[in-house]
Amino acid sequence: MRIEWIDRDTAAFVGPTRLGPIASPDVVPEVITSVAEFERIHGSPQSPAATAGAPPLPASVDCVAHAVSAFFAEGGRRACIARVADAVDPGQVPDVAPGAAAYVPAFAALAARNDIGLVATPGSAAWPDGDAIRDALIDHVATPGLHRLAILDTPPGLDVDELVSWRATFDSAHAAAYAPWLVITDPAAPPDAAGTVRELQVPPSGSLAGILARVERTKGSWRAPANEAIDGAIRAAREITASQQAVLNPVGINCLRRFAGRGLRVWGARTTTEDPDWRYVNVRRYVDQVVASITRGLDWVVFEPNDEPLWQRVRDAVERFLQDAWRSGALVGDRAERAFFVRCDRTTMTQDDLDSGRLVCTIGIAMIKPAEFVILRIGQWTADASRPDP
Repeated sequence: MRIEWIDRDTAAFVGPTRLGPIASPDVVPEVITSVAEFERIHGSPQSPAATAGAPPLPASVDCVAHAVSAFFAEGGRRACIARVADAVDPGQVPDVAPGAAAYVPAFAALAARNDIGLVATPGSAAWPDGDAIRDALIDHVATPGLHRLAILDTPPGLDVDELVSWRATFDSAHAAAYAPWLVITDPAAPPDAAGTVRELQVPPSGSLAGILARVERTKGSWRAPANEAIDGAIRAAREITASQQAVLNPVGINCLRRFAGRGLRVWGARTTTEDPDWRYVNVRRYVDQVVASITRGLDWVVFEPNDEPLWQRVRDAVERFLQDAWRSGALVGDRAERAFFVRCDRTTMTQDDLDSGRLVCTIGIAMIKPAEFVILRIGQWTADASRPDP
């Protein structure tokens, strides 16, 4: 039996929308493949009232709509929309942001799908119940067997010290946080008589979901989703300097920064954990993909005799799968035996495992980690000094 790679680039967006079914364990969200399909089911965003000064934030009910638009603009292909609402009447558009309790049935609905790899709650970081919604999202993606990454919006308008304090309130190896929010042209407001367009500040999770999906499809999930262009935004809501980046990056807040001649870029690929084994987004994503693929690829072992011939077949199937990964450049090692190992034998299973019908396979892989910093040591040579051989 051959184990096949499975895609993990379907993104789920959880939050209020203007229309559509409210997600619940009895109403499992379906996948959409375009903005037009989203608007047909869930409605189009409406422009907020014009405000002086900073670009206005979208209405809470439109944050998911803007995130979905950004997702497809950045290269995403499949999205799953889990609508939440506090309103008793499903047709009523809520005037205020929903609380954390409204998200519980939506996360339960998403647990019924096995094709989702990314989950976001666009805009919720700006709402009164934002931290509780974030914690519920983290609990959802950490559920064993789901193999998902949470894309977290940081609260808008926070300075560096406030962002560090916000990050210190939780720790998760299944999440990545991004700052700041992004500024876009309001798609629902035409230019005024002078040709001036109205701008909005929107959460970055939609753009990041699209970028992560694009990187997985075009480069591989083992590649760090950083130094990637953000094409759908005018600019970041605030400029983050190199010195501010040096404070935010170590605590796991990935910065969105503009560079001269290169535009707006994702400048970080860390998860929100202190655990060094799970520090990088690409490690989390790739291991999740490996585990999900092997788990599904070994479905055939159920009810087979749990003995040495079966263990050998399992070892052969997993080794072929990981050899393909090594040849593609996903694993470190000049030889396959240095890149991974597979064990499935008497050393991985106790007699109790055998008596209980459990087959245990132990796998190790040598992951590629990104180069975050380039360190240059420069010295001067005098004209008469001897030089080392090149």
